[in-house]
Amino acid sequence: MYVPQPFAVPDPDTWAAAFIARHGFASLTVAAEGRLDSVPLPCVRETGPTGARLIAHVARANPIWKAFGASEVLVQFHGANCYVSPDWYQTAHMVPTWNYEAVHVYGVPRLLEGEEDVLRVLAALSARYEADLLPKTPWTLDKMPPDLLRKLLRGIVAFEIPVARLEVKRKLSQNRSPADRAGVVAALRQRPDENSHVIAVTMAKLEETAG
Repeated sequence: MYVPQPFAVPDPDTWAAAFIARHGFASLTVAAEGRLDSVPLPCVRETGPTGARLIAHVARANPIWKAFGASEVLVQFHGANCYVSPDWYQTAHMVPTWNYEAVHVYGVPRLLEGEEDVLRVLAALSARYEADLLPKTPWTLDKMPPDLLRKLLRGIVAFEIPVARLEVKRKLSQNRSPADRAGVVAALRQRPDENSHVIAVTMAKLEETAG
């Protein structure tokens, strides 16, 4: 991912960890046999003695997992994003652009074929996203009849992706003047969509931090 200096972050590993925790639904892309294949899926980021990794699973009927091997895959995480009109700048003769935040993670997947490993992945995924539904009592695997659970396990492929490298980009008008950024924030706050509001708040917080 192309990351000009104004859109870089000083501590990409820490920032990416927090971003993935908030925006865990990603797109995994793999190259195999001269073509690209991609699948959208929820992920969880874990850390251990050997470093950070992503864990996830796909349907066994999805052939994408058969392309996992010695080559890296790309996992893309995206947050809020929005169009930015040049009419919102004080500076004249600018052009339209798009503001967004993104994390790209690269690594070589490893299949997790033991039943205990697969159950651990499922438990971690459900626990992470059930936590967003509190105060609802979290759903857990032990609510499934054991025979049915074992049958369902045969229909998925769990895997982990040790994080070999990552790229972080926060494109939030940092290359514009303070007056231009203020104009963008003010205009986005008037927009009706949630994405624009989230970007406006994020830009304002970034301005406060920089100040």
